[in-house]
Formats: sequence, structure tokens, C-alpha cells
Amino acid sequence: GVDVQVLRVFVDESGRFGNPLGVVLDAEDLGTERRQEIAAELGFSETVFVDDVERAELRIFTPATELPLAGHPLVGTAWLLAQVTGRPPEVLRPALAAEVATWSEDDTVWVRGR
Repeated sequence: GVDVQVLRVFVDESGRFGNPLGVVLDAEDLGTERRQEIAAELGFSETVFVDDVERAELRIFTPATELPLAGHPLVGTAWLLAQVTGRPPEVLRPALAAEVATWSEDDTVWVRGR
């Protein structure tokens, strides 16, 4: 099976609400068709597949298609990669878009992309 981390991005101060997000780490062996199936099965607005944790290489899928870029998936993935590696990534590398800068301030993760 595939291990999916489920996050909520943009929660309030009490940890409520937020946008759900699925993240699959170490997804490099999953083909495009399988990724699309997983995203559709999960039903989240987006699911991120990380192909290389150290390099923060990833792809973003909705239940219907692959996206070049999306805000809350990148924020959530940057946070999760910081938890997994012990340090926030300097950039995220979406497969269909330019690198996205990331940084952390206090307990908040930020991204900046075009």
C-alpha cells in the first residue's frame, strides 16, 4: 500500500478548520496513472507526491488532473518536509513549475511562487 500523510493547512490558533491535504513521501516509483488514481481515491482538493525528500521534488494532483502549482499543498509539504528532515527546505521543486522559495518564521511556514 501507499503511505499517505494527511495534513490540515491554514488552521486557526486552536488547530481547527484548515484545508485537508494528502502527501505521499517517497513517491518516485509511482507512475502518473497511479498517482491520479490515488488522488481521486483520496478526494482531497490536492494530493502531493514527493519524488525526492532531500531535493523537495514533487508533483501535485487534484482528483482529476495534475497541477503545476498550488498554494496550500506547497505550504503543507514544506512544513512536512521540515518535520521529516529536521530542517525546512530552502526551495520546493514542483515538476511543472519553477522552484518555489520557502522559509519559516516562528511556527509558520511561508512559500513564494509565481
